[in-house]
Amino acid sequence: MIMGLAPIVAPLIGSLLQAGFGWRACFVFIFLAGIVAAAAVRWLLPETLRPRPPAPASGMWASILVVARHRGVRAHLAIVAAGYAGLFAFISGSPFVLQITHGLTPFGFGLSFAAASLGYVIGTWLAATFVTRLGLDRTIGWGARAMALGGLAMVLATALAPEAVGGIVAPMMVYLFGMGLAMPQALAGALQPFPERAGAASSLIGCVQQSVAAATGALVGQSLGTTAWPLVWGIAIPGVITLVVWAMTRAARRPGGSRRG
Repeated sequence: MIMGLAPIVAPLIGSLLQAGFGWRACFVFIFLAGIVAAAAVRWLLPETLRPRPPAPASGMWASILVVARHRGVRAHLAIVAAGYAGLFAFISGSPFVLQITHGLTPFGFGLSFAAASLGYVIGTWLAATFVTRLGLDRTIGWGARAMALGGLAMVLATALAPEAVGGIVAPMMVYLFGMGLAMPQALAGALQPFPERAGAASSLIGCVQQSVAAATGALVGQSLGTTAWPLVWGIAIPGVITLVVWAMTRAARRPGGSRRG
């Protein structure tokens, strides 16, 4: 939920800086934020890991391969990667679509982006209650349904009212609400089979997640033209894929039923 606050606050700060001091001021802010973060790590986060002899790189790769062979890990990883791809499609394409195609000001775009991101905060906030009552996998399922619903609703809204800002923002709020439900639980599900290899599992998840998301964002960015459709399909397709993967890999994700290979 804390991670969801950044997409709400950051566009508002960026739009105000751009309006008051020009777009280069955003890079000055990023530089100063980096210094503050480095100082916080240096003085507020002391090292807690005991010094150990460095492990060979071959051992690291072997550990990652062990994790990658697990069917349950791959199933959860596919859910994470597909859901994250839709988010990066929105990050990549929404500035162009909402400002150039739909005519929003930078500050208006910041407000719209913040409104959509609020869905993620609400989803992660409610996820704790859902998990307690429904369990990990059913919570992921409801999140996947919301992501697919948000993506398909954006397709319908764009077809019926192609110039409506709400046709992008409201469905994206639903998508990110579902992502808030599904993403943390899918990450937890991917890490569960290998508590002794949490570092290797996290590395694999992060690499695949970011690679798929970056490729999707680049594809959407290259496809943008005079309409919102590249952005819309870049969100709808990952949303539907997330639901399909969840529905087709239930046996692999079931505790005790996730064989390796």
